[in-house]
This record gives sequence, structure tokens and C-alpha cells, in this order.
Amino acid sequence: MAIDLQVLGSKLRRYREQLQESFEEVSQATGIAPDRLEAMESGSIRPSGDEILILAEVGQRAALGRAGQRRRQRGWQRPRALQESP
Repeated sequence: MAIDLQVLGSKLRRYREQLQESFEEVSQATGIAPDRLEAMESGSIRPSGDEILILAEVGQRAALGRAGQRRRQRGWQRPRALQESP
């Protein structure tokens, strides 16, 4: 099954922008060089299988972190006795 590099690149860009992270920040989290990340997003190079797994893991951790933050903002992790009445 062939990977459409343009589609993959646009998804990588969208996820990075949603995280509000620069290429340098993603590079620090993944160990993938910023210029390589930029080339992946532009669809000009094919990422290795390992790079895809690394990016997926970082994305998953970020998504879980955002979900936990939303739960805390909504009070889901507080005991019911401590939640304010509407």
C-alpha cells in the first residue's frame, strides 16, 4: 500500500500546529532533525517506519495530555464533594 506523502505531510503539519509547537520543539521531543521534519511535512521525503512510530507516539502523548487538561478544566478529576454546584 503506497503512502501519499502530501496527505501524510499535511496531517503531520496539522498535528504540529494543533500542538502549537515549532519544528525545533518537535525535534527535541523526537530526535528527528528539524529540516527532516519540515521535508516530511512538505511531502518531499518519505519518513522511515521508525520515524512514523516516533511521531505517532509523541502525538498520542500530546493528545492524552490535552485530554487530561480538559478533564481537569471541567472538574472531572475532582471528588464530587469538592465540585461546585451549578
